[in-house]
Amino acid sequence: MTTTGSWNLTLLLSLFPEQVTRRIFSQRCPSSNDIIDFCRWRWSPQFSISEAYSKILEEEWDAHSNDWHVIWSLLVSQRIRVFIWLALRQKLMTNMERHRQGLTENPSCTHCDSVESIDHILRGCLYARNVWSLIFGANQITITFFTDDMKSWLLTNLRSNASLPYSMVPWNTLFATICWHIWKARNEIVFTSTCQTSASLIHHSLTWAKHFAKSVDPPTLHSQPTSPVSTLQWRTPPQHWSITDAFTAELWAILDGLNLAWQLGLEFIQVQTYCSKAVSEITSRDAYRNPLALIRSIHALGQRVWVVEFIRIPHGANQVADRMTKLNSFSQFDMVLFTNPPAQVQDLLAKDVDSLTN
Repeated sequence: MTTTGSWNLTLLLSLFPEQVTRRIFSQRCPSSNDIIDFCRWRWSPQFSISEAYSKILEEEWDAHSNDWHVIWSLLVSQRIRVFIWLALRQKLMTNMERHRQGLTENPSCTHCDSVESIDHILRGCLYARNVWSLIFGANQITITFFTDDMKSWLLTNLRSNASLPYSMVPWNTLFATICWHIWKARNEIVFTSTCQTSASLIHHSLTWAKHFAKSVDPPTLHSQPTSPVSTLQWRTPPQHWSITDAFTAELWAILDGLNLAWQLGLEFIQVQTYCSKAVSEITSRDAYRNPLALIRSIHALGQRVWVVEFIRIPHGANQVADRMTKLNSFSQFDMVLFTNPPAQVQDLLAKDVDSLTN
């Protein structure tokens, strides 16, 4: 403003584009007699975050659309549902999106020179096309599978409950799982420079999808077979041990076992324990905030990118583990790892194998 209280047109033109300057110049200059400035919400007297969100997305967002029900009712893990939701919302951090945000100079695909969009990653890239061709058969895949717009392509396949002859799982479950594994394979190339083969990706996707399909109605603790068990007694451990009861000992065993399984790169783990309290606490919705640090640690391990299932079994159902605890070779207090089964349990293992083959 000038000393006379009017707009300084020369200064405004040096700071803003002419169109913006004209807009400012059309307004009355501030005066000391004016009321104090305040924020004004032009659509209603009272501002709210929910209304702002609705205004921003009113042309492209329908919170009551059945499309979202299709995603959140999929028979897959929650992380895959979230991934599909992000893909449908075009919110995945592809190289094209990173380039748009100024985070990279190269928007190209990690496999080829094409611009890496979500559509390109999931079906346009030669890597993805090869995966889908192996799934359907090169001569049976339809042209529209690769030409439909992204939203229609996703929703059409996610609504299909049919199954491929060899898969025996709903197509929408398998489709969502394959899309997620394609995205994971892309990230492995970016962060580890390793490339998974198409056949391996399909094998992993089928395995995960079958697991999800079988977990629709998971068995409860009450459905587990029961059998008479003998009374157990916890013997006092050496004085310097920190484990004070059988429940804590069981939790430590589960935690150490899961850590070992993760180090070995295993993807599907079933934890069997006769301690119903351990299963109940670990699988509880509030396990992440359980007062016991061991429960929280086990829960955190179970949330990693693998499949972990906890079930209770009768005490006599795992004689191998029971005999292992009675071996006299454990003179040290650290965890002991066996590369081969001890001779004392080989007869029990042979019986287990026979029961599976007969």
